[in-house]
Amino acid sequence: MRGLSTIVVAIMWLVAVAQPRVEWLELEHDFGIFSEDVGRVSCELRMVNVGDAPLLVERVRTSCGCTAADYPRTAVAPGDTAAVRITYTATGRPGAFDKGIWVNVNGEPRLTQLHIKGRVIGAERTIDKMYPVRLGAARLGTAMKPMGEMKRGTHRTVHINGINPSLDTLLLRVTLTPDHIKASVEPDTVAPGDVFIVSMGYETDLAPQWGFNSDEVVLESEPLHPSETSVAGMARVEVMAQVDEDFSRLSDNELRRAPVAQLPAEKVVRLGTVEAGTVATARFEIVNKGRSPLSVRRLWTPAHGVTATSDTQTVKPGKRTTVTVKFDTRLFGKPLLNDKLTIITNDPANPSQVMRIVAEVK
Repeated sequence: MRGLSTIVVAIMWLVAVAQPRVEWLELEHDFGIFSEDVGRVSCELRMVNVGDAPLLVERVRTSCGCTAADYPRTAVAPGDTAAVRITYTATGRPGAFDKGIWVNVNGEPRLTQLHIKGRVIGAERTIDKMYPVRLGAARLGTAMKPMGEMKRGTHRTVHINGINPSLDTLLLRVTLTPDHIKASVEPDTVAPGDVFIVSMGYETDLAPQWGFNSDEVVLESEPLHPSETSVAGMARVEVMAQVDEDFSRLSDNELRRAPVAQLPAEKVVRLGTVEAGTVATARFEIVNKGRSPLSVRRLWTPAHGVTATSDTQTVKPGKRTTVTVKFDTRLFGKPLLNDKLTIITNDPANPSQVMRIVAEVK
């Protein structure tokens, strides 16, 4: 009886210590450079059950929907080999990728992370949609970047994504930027299929104008090994910002004593009917109804052929200045003028006011 008990205990001990153990033959796979037109690419990462009990893959997770994994649903016997098949869908995903896959098993180690990586050379249709701006052989996501409204004294940074869809390494650089914009490209050496970022930092203290500012940042691209498909080139990026004064720091007393810019009640500059090829002139007044000097900071209009000047830039309390609007029809080229003139002052209640400019060209 004692011998039988000993055998039972031995068997139970063997069962208790027997367990599966996984050893991976590959932990990652590099697909290299391939075209998006391939669609899907697959690989197999193999494992061996080096334990002494059946191995069961309990769960496999991927980092995103672009990656799928197929794994054995039945137990892997001791000494046998099995594989996790991983498929990456490249359609609509140009650029480099590095994806993680997590495999849970019933043995040791319980969790293993696998990797797949590669670079996708985008198809023309995808590149045209996602990166429509040409920068030589490189592409940009946009050639226009609005900064939005910014208070003088603040800083803001924006980014533009780009890609190298060519088969050559490209060298990128910023060749022209105004003093108040600091622009850079990271990385400045871009391998085939890789993406890059253009960063632009805007310093409002150095902005040349109050109100709307529009500036250009010029980028250049040069292939490391020029060919028919990877050529040098340049692109101009327009950076726009509305730079306003921050009046929030003024005290109640400063606000009570602030300047007040009063415009004509109608707020329309009527030039009437203007003979084509001539210059028309109209005038209106700005009155300072406040208790501190009024600063006329900017008179701005987007209309071609229209300029506006003030007799003086500083208007004392109770005084007025005359604004002269000139309309040169030779620079306009349309039968009707109906645009706005923005008057920017240091009036905290109305720092930006608008007058309409109307005329008929005959």
